[in-house]
Amino acid sequence: MFYQVCVSRSSFIVVVERGLVEGVPVMGGCEATQKIRVKEQFKELPIIALMVFEEHSWDQVNLFTYNASIITLGYFMTYSIYLSGEIHSNWREQIQIGLESHHLDTKIYSPVTDHEDSDNVGIDILGAEDKPFWKDHKAAKINALRTTTLIKRADFVVVRFGDKYRQWNAAFDAGLAIGLGKALITLHAPELTHALKEIDGAALAVTETPQQVVDIIKYISQA
Repeated sequence: MFYQVCVSRSSFIVVVERGLVEGVPVMGGCEATQKIRVKEQFKELPIIALMVFEEHSWDQVNLFTYNASIITLGYFMTYSIYLSGEIHSNWREQIQIGLESHHLDTKIYSPVTDHEDSDNVGIDILGAEDKPFWKDHKAAKINALRTTTLIKRADFVVVRFGDKYRQWNAAFDAGLAIGLGKALITLHAPELTHALKEIDGAALAVTETPQQVVDIIKYISQA
């Protein structure tokens, strides 16, 4: 089982599997410089130590020759990502699982995905309304507290357009992200290409599957 992570642009992290001799052996000129606290996402992994090796002393050939239990080394960056769009399929879960499978250090944000909760939050908290307009008006403003804050916090935004509903809110989020200078990735079926041509034109990537989104994030996570 190999893991691939890092802490900064100047150092490599090495995760050593449980079962090695106590401590981390020095190998091929690599010199352990400091021990660091296990990062949150690795607390459940079977590791014995987390060490940092200086870049100039890294020797990939000797490292792998010495012990195959040492992970692949490389630089990885951290991103915060907002997942906007349709809430009627598990596309968000597919992206989350894909990112976790590569042990990428990402922070995922999303709107409230319970449709009933999202629609009724205004009247549930602030009281009933006679007209549907005011019910939706209250809910939209409360939901905007979350979505606007998290889009501003994100490094980039992924917007998913499904094929069942006219998702005006997804288009609005895409426009908001562009207005805030956030990088945009769109995710939709080829059949929607014509309808979404303006939004796709502003996106840095146009994808058709959650796996393509995962692959892009994995790629750009390398510094």
